[in-house]
Amino acid sequence: MEKGALSESKQSSRRRTKLFNFLAFVAFLLLTFTTTESAYRSRHQPSALAFTLFSYADLVLLFHCLMVFERLGPDATPRKKEGLKALVWLLATAQILAFTWRVAAEIPLPIAVALWLVAGLITISGCYLMFFRSEADVVDKCCLNCSALVNQELSPDEKV
Repeated sequence: MEKGALSESKQSSRRRTKLFNFLAFVAFLLLTFTTTESAYRSRHQPSALAFTLFSYADLVLLFHCLMVFERLGPDATPRKKEGLKALVWLLATAQILAFTWRVAAEIPLPIAVALWLVAGLITISGCYLMFFRSEADVVDKCCLNCSALVNQELSPDEKV
């Protein structure tokens, strides 16, 4: 009985993986199409064309690095993991700063300053969360919160 259930579980997992890969491929094609269209429309505006091509290249590299990072096994060296994390953070930060630069040029100065401050806060907090905060701390706090909820005594009204 267990072998049949396990086999069905593996088949279901494979189907989900194939569906996800197909959807990712369709999303990549859509991204490529819209980037090509946008690049064509902005061919006479060098800054807009540079932004479009940079954003596309950055997103493709970012998703590739994330895919490589997810496929790293437990036997991967910490140096390789940290290097990929640094590259992911750098690419994500570049994307944040590029979008901030592009939007800040179109909005009033006080709002642009606030936007740059938010972008800086996101960049710094992302760096902290990726490099200075250990995964064990996050897991421990999550487990403590979950166990507190599980062990919490319910009133008779809440039990019904």
